[in-house]
Amino acid sequence: MYSADRALDHLAAQQFSTFSRAQAHACGLSNKQIRQRVSARRWTLLHHGAFRLTGAPASPESEIAAAVMAMPTSWISHQAAAFMWDRQFSCDPTPAITRTHGHGQQLEGVRLHQSSELPPHHITLLGKLPITTRARTAFDLAAELDDSRVGRFIDDQIVQRRLRLGQVDRVFHDLAGIGRPGSARMARVLDRRVGTPPTESELEDRFSALCERRGLPLGTRQFPCPWTDSVASDERVDFAHLDERLIVEVDGRRYHAQLDAWTRDRRRDQLAVAAGWRTLRFTWFQIEREPAFVASIMRSSLGLDRQCAR
Repeated sequence: MYSADRALDHLAAQQFSTFSRAQAHACGLSNKQIRQRVSARRWTLLHHGAFRLTGAPASPESEIAAAVMAMPTSWISHQAAAFMWDRQFSCDPTPAITRTHGHGQQLEGVRLHQSSELPPHHITLLGKLPITTRARTAFDLAAELDDSRVGRFIDDQIVQRRLRLGQVDRVFHDLAGIGRPGSARMARVLDRRVGTPPTESELEDRFSALCERRGLPLGTRQFPCPWTDSVASDERVDFAHLDERLIVEVDGRRYHAQLDAWTRDRRRDQLAVAAGWRTLRFTWFQIEREPAFVASIMRSSLGLDRQCAR
């Protein structure tokens, strides 16, 4: 019993003196023993399934930790995540967590958000606590804070070498869309930080140079859209790999302009799928700042890695 208590105390020390019922069970304590410790006021019940060691000082960190532990498969998010990532950032440390849609249970004093978009690269661990990444946190902040404060969070994280603008760019392209909270604000914030992008033709030239440097096939440039009558239509895709039925589009628009074209681009992608083609879209930021990532995706999509392995 005592070894179980020591193990739990050690674990709680890493989680702002808090722990979950599941963690108590994992240390070897039964539900009866848990009830005894709460009755004896050795533990303080914060939420159903989440506790704090009695005597440990209450803090915003412990309240946030208890909230996420009380809801399995949830992540610290929004301003609570910003606070956990950077205690010097001025924001509201009220516990806020995100779960996937369909889990509507409420916790007193906790802001619950639901999202259908929580891919693995948007979530991580802070110690043992599940939390949205710094890049996803920045996007979520854009739905709650003004441009200046969102920009300050991003800038501070970049200066501390804890975040790269390319990571924010990726989350933006994962999530942003017309009507999605925070999309327009994040577009403005990013526009101010990446400068003026090249024209579409200039970007096509830079993508061509990238492919040449990396030994990648370029495909056919300005190919007629496969879903149209190529004789009757002048609509084109940037690059087409005919044998692999792969389209590559490069996007030199500023972020707010990308939002304006979101529906049109999605329609083009859907038409391509219906015609039996896949589409890759690369932003100018990726082409300029993340050429290794672009080359890796191209190699995988063209099956070049498989060919080399033979």
